[in-house]
Amino acid sequence: MDIKFFALVVGLFCAGSATAEPAETIAYEVIGAVNGSMEQAVESVENSRGSHWESIRVPRGEVHETLHSLRNDPTIGEIERSVPVKAIEPVESKYVIPGASAQLIDGSEESTKYSDPYFDDQRIWKDTDQYKGGHAIEKAMDLFSGQETLDLGVLDGGFVETDDLAYAGGATLLNGQRDITFRENVIDPKCQYRHGTKVTHVAAAKKGNAYGIAGIANVNVYAARVVDCSGSGWSNEMADAIRWLSGDPVEGLPQRAEPVDVINVSLSGYTEECSSYLQSAIDTARQMGVVIVAAAGNQSQNTETRYPANCQGVITVGANNILDGEEAWFSNYGKEVDTYAAGVGVLTLSNPDKFVYANGTSFSSPIVAAQALLIKNIEPAADFARIQRLLHNSEKELLPGDRGGDVSDFGIFDSLAIARELVGSTYKAPPFVHALNHEERMGLSDAYNHPDIGLSSCDLYEVDTRKLDIARPNGYYYQVLEVPKSRAFTVTNGTLIAESRAPRVLVPRSLNPDQNDYGVAICDGNGTCTSEVPISLGSKMARTEEFCG
Repeated sequence: MDIKFFALVVGLFCAGSATAEPAETIAYEVIGAVNGSMEQAVESVENSRGSHWESIRVPRGEVHETLHSLRNDPTIGEIERSVPVKAIEPVESKYVIPGASAQLIDGSEESTKYSDPYFDDQRIWKDTDQYKGGHAIEKAMDLFSGQETLDLGVLDGGFVETDDLAYAGGATLLNGQRDITFRENVIDPKCQYRHGTKVTHVAAAKKGNAYGIAGIANVNVYAARVVDCSGSGWSNEMADAIRWLSGDPVEGLPQRAEPVDVINVSLSGYTEECSSYLQSAIDTARQMGVVIVAAAGNQSQNTETRYPANCQGVITVGANNILDGEEAWFSNYGKEVDTYAAGVGVLTLSNPDKFVYANGTSFSSPIVAAQALLIKNIEPAADFARIQRLLHNSEKELLPGDRGGDVSDFGIFDSLAIARELVGSTYKAPPFVHALNHEERMGLSDAYNHPDIGLSSCDLYEVDTRKLDIARPNGYYYQVLEVPKSRAFTVTNGTLIAESRAPRVLVPRSLNPDQNDYGVAICDGNGTCTSEVPISLGSKMARTEEFCG
């Protein structure tokens, strides 16, 4: 039997310490059932096509005996032990946010868009020269209008209700306890831990209620309390909470009639690889159509050793600075990071009437979770892969930083770009667009006009290969090909019109999509390509007139 020992228990992005537990949780994979003789049991295991995970909580003095029993059970596969870890230290701000204290907001005049008095202090909604790390959420709301109320699950702790936030339901899954009581001020009136309250307000504060801040999405919030007042919990209960929110039965709790739409996980722990028990819960959630969004963590480390970021099927969110759009100094990074959201100067509410600017990927994650809910409002069937692709397609330039090859391939998501792609507004069919559609080139049409060499800004297009599901082997180039419509759409029938090893390929020539098709191939210097058929670029949609006058 394969036994794994994971240092896997939740550490939040705030101060706290782990508390000693009198018992320990063991998770195990059930891969068969005993029927008849031992030989029949072994044959049943070997022929089993399915399995499921269960967990038991045993006194520490009985752990070794329990493990021995599980090891010798032919119906048991993998075995995992959950181990507590210390909560992560808070992130101190390095910046003063213009117009307000870094700790407490005094309020501003009523916004012209919403009646929430602090709305104009919510920099995450902005996309201006002053706040380059914003997400254009305010502009996007005109296209995301008519939102239905969806369900958001939040794995955290320190949940309390305020005048700006109410919960539709919840449960505690902690230290073996299973209970529908989850509000921290009810469970422990002396506890001032409010991490979950701050996280949830970012996504789900009441909008247009003439109080506090505006949440991004219209949601019913279901809280899963999986960490205690010190910010500590257990990895297996994190997995059970995901299962419960996804509508899977969890012993000791009433089964949900329907899964939530999105789950936010602003928690993290250290592990060399994702726990099989946790991965199984995530897989169950995906099968139920639930999208899981998780914070990357605040250790300024590679996410390959942080869970749930290193699990499959999770949208992992890093943090950027709201002011300059650069990667936040504390944010974890790596290939697991799917997108970045503001994690410095995120306005939220920690206690009734106490508004703070919070820092950490904990507060980046609910921004993306809310964006996923906006997407599912327009496309209810949007799953992990679809939402991941929409985030990638919308992202601005790669974040500046000094991580080298460890930095994410993706940048800061743009809510307005996603809205336009979903509702078919002014988009010109990425990844093939007029080059001046990119923000940093707008207003520079004269700079790209060079009649002496035949270059005109009207005829300058760009292919952004990052928005295609392709990879370039070492030594190969991206080649943009023009293929007459009268011929088969193959590489051999195409004319090379541009090539580059860079992910963005400029095409300095006019297009004629009425008579030609255009595509991308990956080829070496000798013209040997990885596929005979190029990837179509939908060039007819790339034609634009606004830059040519």
